[in-house]
Amino acid sequence: MAEGGREYGSDLNWSPEYVENLQEQKDEVLVFQSLFEVEGDQRFSIISDGPIDLTDDQMFSLQFLVPVKSPYELMTVNVCIPEGDLRENDVNNKDVVLQRSESRNTVFASFSVKFLTPLRLTVVLTPGYPSFEPPIFTLSSSWLNGDHLTSLCIQLDRLWNECPSMPILFSWIDWLEHNIFSYLGISDKVFVQQCVTDDDIDTRAVPDCDNIDDTVNEMLRYNMQEEITEFLRYDQECGICFCEKSGRDFDRLLPCKHHFCRDCMAEHCSLHVKEGTVQNLLCPEPKCETEIRPYILKEVLNDDDYERWERLILQHGLDTMGDIIYCPRCQNVVVKEEDLGHCLSCLFTFCTKCLEKWHQGDTCFFEKEVEGDEDSSGKNGSNESGYVHVEESEDERKRLRRQRRKEMNLSYQLIRARTRQCAKCKAPIEKNGGCNKVTCSKCGNAMCWACGRDITKISYAHFSDNPKCGNFTIDDDILQMPFRDPTPQKVREIEEAILEGGVVAERNVKRCPHCRQRNLRENRNNHMKCWNCKNSFCFLCFELIKPPYTKHFTNTLCKQHSKHDVEDMQPRKPRKKADMNS
Repeated sequence: MAEGGREYGSDLNWSPEYVENLQEQKDEVLVFQSLFEVEGDQRFSIISDGPIDLTDDQMFSLQFLVPVKSPYELMTVNVCIPEGDLRENDVNNKDVVLQRSESRNTVFASFSVKFLTPLRLTVVLTPGYPSFEPPIFTLSSSWLNGDHLTSLCIQLDRLWNECPSMPILFSWIDWLEHNIFSYLGISDKVFVQQCVTDDDIDTRAVPDCDNIDDTVNEMLRYNMQEEITEFLRYDQECGICFCEKSGRDFDRLLPCKHHFCRDCMAEHCSLHVKEGTVQNLLCPEPKCETEIRPYILKEVLNDDDYERWERLILQHGLDTMGDIIYCPRCQNVVVKEEDLGHCLSCLFTFCTKCLEKWHQGDTCFFEKEVEGDEDSSGKNGSNESGYVHVEESEDERKRLRRQRRKEMNLSYQLIRARTRQCAKCKAPIEKNGGCNKVTCSKCGNAMCWACGRDITKISYAHFSDNPKCGNFTIDDDILQMPFRDPTPQKVREIEEAILEGGVVAERNVKRCPHCRQRNLRENRNNHMKCWNCKNSFCFLCFELIKPPYTKHFTNTLCKQHSKHDVEDMQPRKPRKKADMNS
């Protein structure tokens, strides 16, 4: 008999029946190889090949991963985690719900899956198989206990006894795949716990749950892989254009699992990138806030749009940082330190107020009043010398550049005075009318204009729970008047004072610690009373004070009246005079 170019010799240990068994084993293995000959399919693997010739004692060793078909749409997996194991192997997954037992010594976790991890059937084909003896096998699972696996091993023996002297592997695998739930009486809930040693279980039954954390993660990982495989196998309907296409032409978002065809997803993403609203690159499904992952954007956007998305998302991140400014020379990002900025790219050190080179010890020209601009321009026009004309034009350009930078800084001050940062994306928001519920045009979040809190979920219930915020801070009649500024009069007065007084006036402005409205200190009086919520607070220590108000200024280091208009305005904790004496 020839096999693979080798000729079996005559060996007394190998009878003709054994030789026939070997040939049937090779045929059976060849059938399984053809069935599972799919790239990446790991359901069948050969651990060791059979004998090369009749003098070889090596036997076939095979391993099958048997997927179990559940009759239920979803399976609930309950996991028991001892307290000691929870500290070492904490299950860190948001899909897992943790609950502690009444004794506080055990933690129960539960999660839902559609696909359970497969059983592992390891088989050794003996020389007597299939003519007169069954193969040697072990059966292991991470979600079946030892008693369940023992019952399955007994059933596999029964199947062999019903059909002796026949290849049995395919029948075993088919039965395990379709009949486990009905045979064991398992409902839509399974219980997983750490393996315990039990002498009563069959030696062929091997529970595989030594580490709870690894078991749970493996079950979740396998369920996700199988869901994706099933999704790609069938046609799907797009939630935007309602067209049916192959699952491979869809993008599936996680963890919400909404899916849309690639054409609609590309149009959705491209629209937000072109409009600059990259914060709204969320799942197109209404009321779903799942962010679109970068790998999907890389797939659906062209190179120019993807580069623009990267630039916009970086710009948005930098804009939310209060200590970021751009170098006036190379426009690179610079982290400013108070009034000083040092660019690491071009090594330019500059003043963050006037954007000119650093002038330590000199008063910034931005804090001075710009005087004599018209006189200098008149002198420039009256001189007719060519050389002087060049110097005058350079002076004129410098004056215009300084004037533009002054206007830019005034714009920044106006933005700070009339806007508030969005509670989510930190973009500046200007209220253009209506009630105190304002909506960010970039991210769509709602916030309270009075206190600055995020009220997207609770909406107008915030004003019922916090009556001091007030649904309206101005009359509705004012909003109906044409060409009227709807901003409260007190806010406009503070803005005008800042614009007129510059930095000195801005340092005399503090936000109320209760409602966060801006208040201007007058006549160096450190007892501030908020014009919006009517609460009193100390300008120096930023603490709310209650009557009698003089008690705060007599028992602490805070003075009710400052000697100068500008002092150290950093918030500080009030200290009692008795503490200083001690």
